[in-house]
Order: sequence, then structure tokens, then C-alpha cells
Amino acid sequence: MKQSVLVLLSRSVDYAGMFPPAALPLHEAAARYAAMLAGPERFLLGRFVCPAARLEEVDLLRSPAGSPPVILAVLGAPGDSVETLRQQAAADGQRLSSLGAGATLAADQYEVALPPAVLGGGPAAVAAAAQAVTEALAAPRRTLVALEVPVAGAPPELVADAIAGMAQANRRSPLTPVCLKVRCGGATAAAVPTAAELAAALAAARDHGVLIKATQGLHHPLRHRDVELGCSLHGFLNLFAAVVLARTHRLDADGIAEVLEDEDADAFTFTDSGFAWRHHPASLEALAAGRRFGLTSFGSCSVDEPMADLRSLGLLD
Repeated sequence: MKQSVLVLLSRSVDYAGMFPPAALPLHEAAARYAAMLAGPERFLLGRFVCPAARLEEVDLLRSPAGSPPVILAVLGAPGDSVETLRQQAAADGQRLSSLGAGATLAADQYEVALPPAVLGGGPAAVAAAAQAVTEALAAPRRTLVALEVPVAGAPPELVADAIAGMAQANRRSPLTPVCLKVRCGGATAAAVPTAAELAAALAAARDHGVLIKATQGLHHPLRHRDVELGCSLHGFLNLFAAVVLARTHRLDADGIAEVLEDEDADAFTFTDSGFAWRHHPASLEALAAGRRFGLTSFGSCSVDEPMADLRSLGLLD
């Protein structure tokens, strides 16, 4: 495997096997994740995604004594107000604190959707909601709180204001950072953000120094046409490349959209010393910075599909 593939995609897939279209029972998803931790999928495998209300059921994932803890991404239920989010985060914080027993499970991400009323209030409202969630959660230092904002069909200024509010919150409380959670797919064509919509969000996040967590619809590396939905779906390789190159070359939203829209595998070049998309190179250091400060990971109910596609592209040994 080329070093650039390893740096760009290592631990990039947070396994969400409990969610559609896989929709496995928790015990089956947990067993599958545990098996992947010992298999070739371990290269791509990140966190196990679990609803906060079901944390007490994930004992199957507890690692043996003396082993590193299994890392979770915990999902909070959506609320319709800041007060609801605050109360829920406080309860979920108690659940998270119970994971410390034996240090065999740990959560470093907490994800929750922002209510429409908050999003309509501009950056100040988003910053206040973010602070309410992080304070009530009382999670260990550096736990990332991913706040979901709709991108598909949303007014661009709403998304930009939300990201600006997250940046404000991070300046106030840098020890419990918040980031943008963006949904890249869905059950209908209307739920899939266009390349222009997604590119605008990536550019705004880059400009404000806000990290991104992606989810849904990213089973394949490259952008492709989905006949059933009647629209093009995003590729996770396009997404990671776009985030890295947006940072490295200061691409504007139109330039970022070009990376997102490219369906040509030959346009993406990986070597042991770096990566390039067409005429835009990125060093290993730039790839690492893109993962650390740009795009943390993406949630997917499948790891097999990404692995198989990467093999077919000749990117895995």
C-alpha cells in the first residue's frame, strides 16, 4: 500500500452497521466490528457508531484487559430546542462516564443534530447551543462534539452562519471542540447535497478552521451515478481529496466542486511521497494535516464496499 493511501484513509470509516441500509441488530453489528478489528479492514476502521441510549448494550466490544480501548462515536437523539439538547447532553454525559469502568471502552465523538430554530438564529445562536451541549455533556477533554447541519437544499447563508457559530464556540471553549457534521447522502435524491452545496460547506469550514465529520452515502471511493435515486452520489476519495486540496491550494468553492465531481480514477495519483489530483499535489504532511484539521472520518454501514472498491482501483495490496 502506498504511504499516501495510508495517511489519507487510515481509520477513516466509522462503522455504523446498526443503521440503514445494513440495519443490523446491535449485537450483530458489534460482533462484525470486533471481527474487523482483527482483519484486513482494520486499516480503514475507525469508531463504532452507537446511539447514546444503547451504550449499556455494547459490552461485547469491551477489549481484553491491557488492550487499547475500543473507541465509540456516540449519537445523541435530536431535540427541538436548546434546553432539550442541554438536558439530553447531561443524561448522555452520565452514560459516557460509565464507560470508564476498566478503560476498555471510550468515546471521543458525540454527534447531535442542531434544531431548526437554532439554525435560524445565526452564528450567535449556534455558538450558544454548542456551548450548552458541551457544558452539559461534561465529557473528557478533547471529546469532539459534531453538530449536524442540513446542507442539501439549505440556504448557503444558513450553513455558513452555522459554521461561523461553531468557530465562535471553539474560541470560547477550545478544550471541548465542536465540528460540522454533514450528511452526504440519503434515501432520496433531494437528500443528497449537490457538489456546489457540499463545496460551499467545505470552503466555509476551511475558512473558519472548523473540522468536518461526514456521514451517509459514501460507500464508494469515486463519484458515480445512482440509477435508482436518479442522481450522482459523492465518493469518499473525492471528499477527502477535496478537503486536503482546499487547505493546501486554497481552492475556492468552484475549485472544490471540481474535485468532488471528478469520476476519473486516473485523476487521483498516490505514491509513497505524496498525492495528486490532476495538477494539484499534496505532500504526506498536507494529507496528515487534512485529516487532523479538515475531515476526521465518515460514518458508513459498510466497510466491505470501500475495501473492495479500493482494491479494484489498485490502491490496496
